[in-house]
Formats: sequence, C-alpha cells, structure tokens
Amino acid sequence: MQKIFLIILPACLYAGVCAAAPDEEALGKSKGYPRGSRSTYWDEAYRVGSFSALDEIFPYCTVQPGASPLVLRKATAEPEIKYRFDGKTLSINDYLNRQRATGLIILKDGEILVERYQYDRKSDQRLVSQSMAKTIVSLALGVALGEGKIASLDDTAAKYAPAIAGSAYGDTPLKDLLRMSSGV
Repeated sequence: MQKIFLIILPACLYAGVCAAAPDEEALGKSKGYPRGSRSTYWDEAYRVGSFSALDEIFPYCTVQPGASPLVLRKATAEPEIKYRFDGKTLSINDYLNRQRATGLIILKDGEILVERYQYDRKSDQRLVSQSMAKTIVSLALGVALGEGKIASLDDTAAKYAPAIAGSAYGDTPLKDLLRMSSGV
C-alpha cells in the first residue's frame, strides 16, 4: 500500500519570495530575465528569458490540439514527495533549491500532484521541455506514419523538411533522429 503524507507549504514559496532559485542573479533576475537572440539565447544571462520565448527567436510550427483533450485535475493538496540521492532523503524543495528548473510538474493518474515555477515563470508561459517534447514528437510521427503522411521511418528528415536537405539532420533517417542517434 502506498502512503502519501500531505504537507502545507508557505504561500511565499509559490510566489518565489521565501527561497531564491539557484543562480537567479547569474540567470538575469535583476534585469527581468531578458531574452537573447539566436546567437545569445544559451548565454547564462539570457537563458531563462530565452527559454520562455524560443518561439520569438527561432522558427516553429504548431501542432493543433485534439478535438477532446484530456483535462488534468489538480490535487487538492500537494503530497509530500521524497526521493533518495547520494545517500540522503530529499524533498521537492531540496530538488528545486539545487536545480535550475524553471518549472516542475508531477502527474499521476491524470492528476497534477505538484506544479511549481521558479525564476518568476508562470503556468501560462512557454517553457523548454526537452525530453518531454521528444516524446510528443515521437507520438506525432507515429500518428503521421499511421495516417500515411510519412511513408517510412527509414526516410530522411529532408524528404519532409526540404529546407534542411544537405545538413546532418536532413540526411539522417527519421528513426535515428527519434532515437537521438543521428551522430550530430
């Protein structure tokens, strides 16, 4: 049987007032987390602002939502979640105090158990999702394959995105891009 203990967190933790996020000054807090350019977006002083505005820096495409998206309900209280690392038992607060995470969301059985933001980010802002986005892209490619919009995962990316033809990514088969084994 799984035990879940509830904790009450101070309201200032959610507002970002009680504890400082790691390296927030180095990441641009005093300048309002400015957005960089294509050449500076990864620079430490622009990283937080840029990662919430990559759609303003780089070209993008939008995937339309399904006709009846799953609505995630929010837990009435945040459960106490602990994990072990380096021989220590740590909490979500410990994790956020040590990691440069702009947002953290923990889902279980269609319910949002934990949703927190740092660096003055909010739920309505875009955030870099990296590995989570790779999963969504893989699902989208699976749907496209099933609908016949992609003939084969052995096709190169350039077949469907001619603008990248002749580049390392364009010359790589889709299946290798999905596996992150393009060699780039």
